[in-house]
Amino acid sequence: MANTDRGHAESGALTNFSRCPISTAFRGGLVLIVAALSALVVHPYGLVTWCSMLPVSPATDLLYDVASQWADSMKMLGVTRPYEATREWFLAFYELRW
Repeated sequence: MANTDRGHAESGALTNFSRCPISTAFRGGLVLIVAALSALVVHPYGLVTWCSMLPVSPATDLLYDVASQWADSMKMLGVTRPYEATREWFLAFYELRW
């Protein structure tokens, strides 16, 4: 009798994404969304900087206020510490004279 299971567990299907029915474009988009959300959590001041460069209007003022509150909340939670430590280390390394 023929085996119709195709041996997914034996063939390493858990790490072989070529058999995944999700399209490549969808996976690429998902990766970009996860990366953007991670950046908003780890480095929220990039959003604040971007909002400050937008044209002045009531909507952008509200967006800037929300972004500032988000950045302050992330800083209070301590989520931004790894980014800040890495940035300080890089700037100190950059200022070294060889």
